[in-house]
Amino acid sequence: VELSYENLKQYGMDAFEKKDIFILCSKRVREQQEAGDDFLLYLCFELVKEGFYDKAVLTYLAQNYCGATRDMKMVWKKAKEYGVNAKALAERIITQMLFSEVMFQEEEIFEDYYGGRPYFRLKQAYLAYVSRMYVVYNRIMPGDIIRIMLQELSQKEYLADICKVAILKYYVGKEVEPVMLSLLKEFFMEMNRKRLVFPFFLSYPVKWLKEAQVYDKVMVEYQSSIGGKVKIVYRILPFKDAVVEEHSETILPNYDGVFVKEFVLYEGEILEYYFIEESKERQIISEKTSCVKEQIVYE
Repeated sequence: VELSYENLKQYGMDAFEKKDIFILCSKRVREQQEAGDDFLLYLCFELVKEGFYDKAVLTYLAQNYCGATRDMKMVWKKAKEYGVNAKALAERIITQMLFSEVMFQEEEIFEDYYGGRPYFRLKQAYLAYVSRMYVVYNRIMPGDIIRIMLQELSQKEYLADICKVAILKYYVGKEVEPVMLSLLKEFFMEMNRKRLVFPFFLSYPVKWLKEAQVYDKVMVEYQSSIGGKVKIVYRILPFKDAVVEEHSETILPNYDGVFVKEFVLYEGEILEYYFIEESKERQIISEKTSCVKEQIVYE
């Protein structure tokens, strides 16, 4: 059977040599004016999987291919290795990942996309999503993504509150330049005013804590696992083994299933607490935990 585009449609790829199909497809994509040839996209993708491709084939796929996320990532990687502009493909990958809320090894792809002319809503959605995953679920936050957030700020672009919280979390315990320290303090005070606070906030400078009126407080955190109502059961002991009655209180989520409760503790007092989460189907009781207010520094 003679190799032709029509015969490929009729007999399939197995009837011909892959190298010959590649030559035909490479020539066809160079001549192709319209993008809506699904069969040609299929052929090009299958050829790439087999290791047959050139700049024309990869460019055609980068501009037009849309498939499973893992397949698009494979095409993107090969396109980048070949020096092909794959920013349109990167946008489709990020969009698909955000829609499915399944992110994996996408940071380099986003950086490639961001380096072009990113659609502002997609850019903001991605930065907010990875910030939420970092703050709530401790997903690793690459420094390059933090750098992009700071770049957005320097360009007077909008940055979601959860991104600012992520920046605060990222820089806890790190030495920074005075300009960065000033920005962190601005975020710290803003999030305290909005009551979007987390226990790691208490690791920032004592002067900030006093200015925000949280220096005499401890914060305890619970992450919902069943989406139920959450109650904290606690008692504050003036000294170890003191007999004190337990109290319970229903608390509202601070952010996306994270519950944070603040307590005022004096030096030496002991807080004992546990959480109860209840839904229609089940109840979860956390382990009992205790914490002590550390020595108060007077300035």
